[in-house]
Amino acid sequence: MKLAYLSPEKRSTVDTITQADIERVRMTPISTFLKVNRGKRALCLFHDDKDPSMWIPEPHRYHCFVCQNSGTTIDIVMKLYNCSFKEVVEKILACG
Repeated sequence: MKLAYLSPEKRSTVDTITQADIERVRMTPISTFLKVNRGKRALCLFHDDKDPSMWIPEPHRYHCFVCQNSGTTIDIVMKLYNCSFKEVVEKILACG
């Protein structure tokens, strides 16, 4: 499943990434990409999930109790798109 928020066709015009850019991307809430319920749960993107098993303890962190996948907003995008840290930062900056 790809995140609708990030279009693979969009390319960044960012030439250099600053520490401020990385921090802004790092603090991007996961709820920007996923529907998170009031109990801070979402459907996991990494396995067939009928009941929300992904817990969002902080706005930019996640953990799935079924598949044990966990990480940050950057990690989730890296895993879904199979791209590098720099590419993720550029994608999120270009979209937001």
